[in-house]
Formats: sequence, structure tokens, C-alpha cells
Amino acid sequence: MGNEEVLTYKDIVLRRTDLDILEGPCYLNDQIIGFYFTYLSSLFTSQDVLLSLPSVSFWLANCQDVESAKDFVKPLKLSGKELEVFTVTIMMILV
Repeated sequence: MGNEEVLTYKDIVLRRTDLDILEGPCYLNDQIIGFYFTYLSSLFTSQDVLLSLPSVSFWLANCQDVESAKDFVKPLKLSGKELEVFTVTIMMILV
């Protein structure tokens, strides 16, 4: 079985371990969320909706340099969007 590629869709690659997560009881990972957002983006042809990939959300949340963040956000054209969806990462540490 292993961790072979199961699906490639645009820039997203899903592996066997990604799909195993869907059997539960697990949280979704960035690859699953990224695939879903990319798929939904292909259905919504409107430029009014932005579904941000988890890597973009993570970078913006952790960027320490305001000027870099401004440069990074500029191509997203946020001011022209009716809806912007960013992911939020929740970390649980079990002791």
C-alpha cells in the first residue's frame, strides 16, 4: 500500500495517507483542505470569492514583516472580494 500518489488536481497532490484521514476520527490536513478549496475555486468562476490555501493562511498569520505581508497580499486583491475564506489552524497538545 504505502504512501503513493492517489490524485493530482492542479497544484495539489493527494497521497494515500491524506485519504486515510477521511476515514476518521482525525482532523483534516492541509492537503485535503487545499484540494477542496482548489476544487471549489474551479466551480466558482466569480472573481468575488477567494478561497485561500492553508499555506497562504499560515504564512500570513505568522509573517513578522508587515511590508512583506503587504507585498504578499497585494496580488490577492482583497479589497475587490465579496467573500474571503482563510483557514485557521488549531493545535492540540495532549499531556
